Amino acid sequence: MKLVLLALFWRPLLRTPVRLLITVLGVAAGVASVLATIAASHAAVHSLARSTKEIAGRTVLEITRPGRVPEGVLGELRSLSALATLLPVVEESVQIPIAQKVVRLLGVDLMVDFQAREFLADENAGASITEEALLSLQGGAFLPSPLAEELGVRQGDRFQVLAHAQLRELCVAAVFDPPRLAGAFEALIVVDIATSQELVGRPGFLDRIELVPRIGVSAEKLRETIDGILPASCVVTEPETRARQTTSMLRSLEFNLAALSGVSLLVSAVLVATTLATSIVQRRPQLSLLVSLGASSRTIAVAVLIESLAIGFAGGLLGIALGHLGARLSVESVRATVSTIVRGIPSAEVRFDPVLVVGGLALGILVSLLAGLVPLKEALSLPPIQGLRPQPSPFLTRREALASVGLMLLFLGVAWLLALLPAWNGLPFAAHLSAFAILAALAFSSSPIIDLVGRMFSRLWFLRSRLLPRLSVSTLTVGRGRVTWGCTAMGMACALAVAMATMIHSFRESVVDWTSRSMQADLFLKSMNRAPTGELGTMSPEVLRIAEDRFGRGSVDPYYSSEAFIGNARIAFAGSAFEVAARHGGGVPFRRGRASAEVFAAARSNHSVIINESLARRFRLGEGGTLKLRVAGGVQEWRVEGVFVDYSSSEGLAVIDREDYLKRYPDHGPYTIDVYLGEGEDAATAREQLQWAIGTRHAVTILHSAGLRRQILDVFERTFAITRALQMIAAIVAVIAVLTVLNALIDEQSRNLAVLVALGASRTQVFGVVIIEALVLSLIAAVAGSAFGGLVGVVLVKVVNVQSFGWTLRLLFPAASLCTLVGFVLLSGLLAGMIPALSATRLQIREVLHQET
Repeated sequence: MKLVLLALFWRPLLRTPVRLLITVLGVAAGVASVLATIAASHAAVHSLARSTKEIAGRTVLEITRPGRVPEGVLGELRSLSALATLLPVVEESVQIPIAQKVVRLLGVDLMVDFQAREFLADENAGASITEEALLSLQGGAFLPSPLAEELGVRQGDRFQVLAHAQLRELCVAAVFDPPRLAGAFEALIVVDIATSQELVGRPGFLDRIELVPRIGVSAEKLRETIDGILPASCVVTEPETRARQTTSMLRSLEFNLAALSGVSLLVSAVLVATTLATSIVQRRPQLSLLVSLGASSRTIAVAVLIESLAIGFAGGLLGIALGHLGARLSVESVRATVSTIVRGIPSAEVRFDPVLVVGGLALGILVSLLAGLVPLKEALSLPPIQGLRPQPSPFLTRREALASVGLMLLFLGVAWLLALLPAWNGLPFAAHLSAFAILAALAFSSSPIIDLVGRMFSRLWFLRSRLLPRLSVSTLTVGRGRVTWGCTAMGMACALAVAMATMIHSFRESVVDWTSRSMQADLFLKSMNRAPTGELGTMSPEVLRIAEDRFGRGSVDPYYSSEAFIGNARIAFAGSAFEVAARHGGGVPFRRGRASAEVFAAARSNHSVIINESLARRFRLGEGGTLKLRVAGGVQEWRVEGVFVDYSSSEGLAVIDREDYLKRYPDHGPYTIDVYLGEGEDAATAREQLQWAIGTRHAVTILHSAGLRRQILDVFERTFAITRALQMIAAIVAVIAVLTVLNALIDEQSRNLAVLVALGASRTQVFGVVIIEALVLSLIAAVAGSAFGGLVGVVLVKVVNVQSFGWTLRLLFPAASLCTLVGFVLLSGLLAGMIPALSATRLQIREVLHQET
């Protein structure tokens, strides 16, 4: 066994360490891609759950209500005071302009929370806060020390916040040290209830009432008591439930990112198989000699698998390190992507727990071992005499060609069947398996394509006189076993890039078309946002009154938004001026091609609801159906008047007329306001007049329609920030595959190259032979990858996207991007091919010919 390992592994490693290093880097790239995506998305998504738990402290139950809890509910729950401490809470995101960041504003009853909220009560937390001091600190703000340091303020200083479209000034009442490893406190402002209600424009309302049981009182007993006295439309939940309701919407996004990054791991497996298959062919003489000397098949198999294990172990370790670095670099991109679905994602530190580390190492080893099984068959089936006298591989036989094509069609059929299956537990498992089946079909197509190219070059009359191309292609054909794997690796990487480009292009163009059709207002008002990312709050009702006084009630469409529930599932519930939308906003696209003016008018007169596609798909609703919602006034039903195309809410959106909405929800002010100008009115002049009327009392941004569309596209670009990074895999894999395959072919065909030089070929011609090989290999991979990548793109657009978010997208192939990608892959292959081409020109002819005799 030691002799076999020495001959097959150790000596070749010392002779060609670059080959092993390149393969290890390929495995590391795949492992790093998966780990970085999982770690970054996990950090961004689960920071919500962690922050909820950190701030909740000892809270075990909380009382909520759609549209927020009236403050009077506290009085109705007085009988609970013997069993639990009641903590009223107001929570909202506000902006700190000087730091250009969004932070969480937490409004609490300071005198009560001082005893129940751990980060205020803990004497070791570093806060010098006493009960006596709290009496004089009403109206001030408590800041965690990291935030205070970032703002450059200390106790007694003042700073500005932007809330409810108004700039307000707060005084730093105290600075406290947050608990260790509690990331939620790094961007948190704590104020008293009255101050928070005034800041966010919600007097008399709370976001929730938290309950901390007294000593000896169980959560079950507390819940039983509450159920008997709970006011109508209020519900009792656990703090973790609120976090789960939010993070459940992100499961599909997190799953899809991990699945897409998993393609890079598949490419890594193909790279390992390429390297091992190539190395086995290069070591045919040694293998045949060992078999002749009595080495058993088991011994050779163990040696090959040990090499696979070594590659996987080294690649896994390096992938863990690169994955950690990649996660740290991409966590903000992932957070930007996630924040487009759920607002208020707090920043989070990437932490590689032991499970992730062990998983990364196991991934590298498992992928390499599985990849090693493919070339293992070739090593075990190598007879001694055939191995010592290698014969060039002929063209594919008819049977072999039909088998490859048959397997390709079989996997394409399996992919089609999988694409028809529904999502499982809300996740598109079958759809992603369909994409992997298409990539498997790509693997079986490589060999027939290479064979076809070889036959074409050998039979077409105008290519017969072209010596260098024929020689290059014949080399690829003879080494088809190795070339197939390299071509598959490059093709899969190209397919991933094409699929992502197709999805992004289809999404982008669909969004552009949607915004141009549905957002026809001349002016658009929203709360000013001076932070690059983060949620926007409501505006004061006074802003709406100013706009209506200036342009008339019939030309102003405010948009109110809150939440409602279908069972325990939360959806967005909004109010809009249907009369204005019917008159001016006639471009909103509805299913079945219905005119939007007709739908809005009918919904207003019938007091019915319109819903977006995500909600319709999520709960299998359609026009004429009944939508049953738990809203502020209790459980109510609406007739569904229409289903509209929308890309703003993946959790589901239901919209009713403004008048009906304000009967159920308090008027805390609209989130946005659309203004339609009369004929002949100049938008720039109207904007200036409106800005002057609003003055400096309200921090409002007024956009033209073009500016609004530009901001929406900016959000779109942030959404796909992380997916664009996955496209870089195509270039990396192209370089690694070309280097691996061409170096192997040069070693295998060194005698032929030496004979070519001995017969008078120049070094330049030898260089040209290898470069043509690189270009042909890259071209085959680019064309095949583009074709199969287009099929994967269809699955992503028409199946994965619909099952994940419920959005209908137009399927559009980016012709310009695909041409650029093909050129990019060819250029990468050309540049990578220069290294082995230069190596081929430096062959020592006499030594090569002497070794082969």
